[in-house]
Amino acid sequence: METNTNIAGCGGVMRDASGHWKAGYVHNIGICSPLQAESWALLKGLQLATTHAARKVIFESDSSEVVRRMNNSHVDATDSNIILACKHECRRFEEVKILLIAREKNAVADFLAKLAKQYAQGVHILTTPPVEVARLLEEDATGIPQWRFSVKTR
Repeated sequence: METNTNIAGCGGVMRDASGHWKAGYVHNIGICSPLQAESWALLKGLQLATTHAARKVIFESDSSEVVRRMNNSHVDATDSNIILACKHECRRFEEVKILLIAREKNAVADFLAKLAKQYAQGVHILTTPPVEVARLLEEDATGIPQWRFSVKTR
């Protein structure tokens, strides 16, 4: 695992209408902000869907800021170049929905983002899911969330 916590990674999975894995990716980004990492995740997901000739797509993100910016129909002066690239990529599809989901419901992408730091910098396409993802895919298909708990001490 990468010991430098400034290194960012993102990952995503493309599924069919039944929730089965079609393809995935991990992207070792390098150093960037959390918002940039979330934006890169969407951009790489859009590009992956384009390479698979998808026409109607639904993207789920646990970043309320990325979802807000993408669902804003006009270009905002504060939009980054990555968000602008995402908006441009969206034009390639017949229909695009970008939805906000809880981080606990985004376990596969969360795992892939952490896994990305083990790869060389850049994007790596995964034609089959990593072995560690199989359980998460099954839990996603059955709707079992991965809850995170924190303990508060005085």
